[in-house]
Amino acid sequence: MRSPRHAVSSGGAVEAGRLGAVPKARARLEESYTLRRLKRRVGRRPSVQRAQPPERPVGIKLELTHACNLRCDFCYTDSPRHTVARSADLSDQAWRKVVEQALELGVVEAVLTGGEPLLRTPLVLELLERLIGGGVGVTLNTNGWFLDEALADRLAQVRGLTVNVSLDGATAELHDAARGVPGSWRRAVRAIALLLERDVNVIVVHVVTPLNAPWVGELLEHLWLLGVRVIRLTPVLPIGAASRVRGWTVDRRALRRTVSEARLRFGETFQPIVQSGVPEIMAARESRAPAALLVRPSGAVLIDSLHPFAFGHVDDGLAACWQQIVAEWRAPEIEAWARSIPSSRRMADASVVPYADPEPMVGSMEAARLTGPDRIRAAPGTVAPRLPRRTGRSTEPSASAGDLEAAREQVLELSLARRYSVVPLRWTGDRDGERVLRLLDDGRMCRLNASAGLVLEQLGDRTVSEAVAALAARHPDIPGEQLTLDTLRTARWLAARGVLRRPTPRVPV
Repeated sequence: MRSPRHAVSSGGAVEAGRLGAVPKARARLEESYTLRRLKRRVGRRPSVQRAQPPERPVGIKLELTHACNLRCDFCYTDSPRHTVARSADLSDQAWRKVVEQALELGVVEAVLTGGEPLLRTPLVLELLERLIGGGVGVTLNTNGWFLDEALADRLAQVRGLTVNVSLDGATAELHDAARGVPGSWRRAVRAIALLLERDVNVIVVHVVTPLNAPWVGELLEHLWLLGVRVIRLTPVLPIGAASRVRGWTVDRRALRRTVSEARLRFGETFQPIVQSGVPEIMAARESRAPAALLVRPSGAVLIDSLHPFAFGHVDDGLAACWQQIVAEWRAPEIEAWARSIPSSRRMADASVVPYADPEPMVGSMEAARLTGPDRIRAAPGTVAPRLPRRTGRSTEPSASAGDLEAAREQVLELSLARRYSVVPLRWTGDRDGERVLRLLDDGRMCRLNASAGLVLEQLGDRTVSEAVAALAARHPDIPGEQLTLDTLRTARWLAARGVLRRPTPRVPV
């Protein structure tokens, strides 16, 4: 008998009554998160060439708060400093007004972030429902600390939501040292599991540093075990808090090799992505005109997280700020600032560092002084002094074999506890051989080999752990580790094709 690992490659889908495997190119298109998201939200893939900003912005990013409960020394928004300083945020009513204006402008995508946005959970839920109710695709960024079962249930009811959860280490020791708070790894992993159990679209964002880079391979394995499909690996950019610490360089070639190996090992549907090492900061490039805007917790309106120039304040109205962006996105001071930065590694040496310095207003004397030929710094009091730069971090964590094994056991336990049920279907074939299924809800058909059929049979209204135990009793010749991984892989294949679904979690009273 073949082990369940063969089920993934031999299964196929039926379209329009024709039995056969999905072509690889088409499968890649269907599985690509980026392509599917763009196709769903804007109808087609936009051209990378954009000489002028569109008449109306495509998207908006809302930084709902300066504050965060964690203390990352690479935080690009410099939230730890703002948290200590108790920097003021826009009120709930001001944010409601911003969202209404964004809807009037016709945006199709929005990102709710911070700081840690779930420090303002009631506001987040309200804005999510308003934006998605208005037809906008929404992404929520969170560190996962405040995400419990009740909140996961609420988020699962928001159709079309994507949640980005930050996880910065293969072990608790690595992540907690980077995040500055014990217990943050455990909470982030649990948050990911809670969302996946409810079929919420989850993307894990991993900030790669010299301290956690050696264990990226182990992190990717843990995330595959947990059931995550998309991971964004983002080497640190020296802006915000990271601009005050030297030594962030990461070997991107080694990182890409690790990603390639993980894709080969875990299959096409597993999508770790290394973010570009050259951010699009060159505003003078005609092919990169802005198409979105960003609202900071203070109300300042910017193009994005990498351009530190303000184009107005929310009190001016978003429409007026967007018109200012359209008119001034190639202002001389912006071009001078961009030309002074030879690479992303040198952003900390720029005359104005995003998030480390207050945002100068485009067209102001302050902006001209900061980016002129002599780069004369503004008078004292105009720009807050930067904190001194350090040459290293205070902690140098590592991942021992015991730490890695403990982390693997924790994520595996969460995955094995996941429960599935079989959708209404009719099947024919041999119980110990190939089966052909017809899904009664939508009429689609699917072909399974013998091993996939056995896994399907055992997963009906059971946890993965219970299915593995039943299969092990039936096939004692298959090693336990192989049987566990094959069952996980097959369960995800069946769930992706709609043959299995996860029971709806009970909503707490």
